[in-house]
Amino acid sequence: MPALPSRYLPSVNTVMAMAAAAIVGAGATFGGLYLAYYLKTRVPAPTPPPYDARFVVIGKAYVGELSASYAAAWDQGVHALESGQSISDAIEVVAKAWTANRTALYDKALTPAFSKIVPQSVKDGDVTSAERSALIQAWRGLSMGLKK
Repeated sequence: MPALPSRYLPSVNTVMAMAAAAIVGAGATFGGLYLAYYLKTRVPAPTPPPYDARFVVIGKAYVGELSASYAAAWDQGVHALESGQSISDAIEVVAKAWTANRTALYDKALTPAFSKIVPQSVKDGDVTSAERSALIQAWRGLSMGLKK
């Protein structure tokens, strides 16, 4: 068979361009296949459980008040130390003040809001499933607010 004249053979630049096009094409094909596989097999993000948004706001406000009442308890401990009480007695003052402050704040800030869902006079056995569900959503909202 006779040899082809060089004018019929592709140049080096043409061969390199064809090789580059083949590589890009293969990459796009495999990339597309991987993307299709990923989109088909990925697990969708879980739907967040329902919560009462009003309690998120209450929780955010409650955090600031709670930290202020904790600081007030430590201030009382400082006064106890300054007045000459022992460290153990001063820590006891802090613990009692913290418990009293925290309870008073809960009664002021949270009890009225929770009582709108389940009145305090209702016994545990008399709580309806709707009230329980609403309380769960309220507690979840409060928790979310406390975290923010």
